[in-house]
Amino acid sequence: MWVRVSIVDERVVSEKEKGERGIEDSVRLGEGGDEVGYERFWVCEDENNCEVGG
Repeated sequence: MWVRVSIVDERVVSEKEKGERGIEDSVRLGEGGDEVGYERFWVCEDENNCEVGG
């Protein structure tokens, strides 16, 4: 029996963090999930909370 699993990228962004770093981390997470067989990669978005960046 196979279980399909996904990754949800919901990260907290600090005031000191650059946007490029967050994108690089998300890409790295997605690529790592792909390597081990995750089914999907979801990116979280919250328009009302500027501290969440996926």
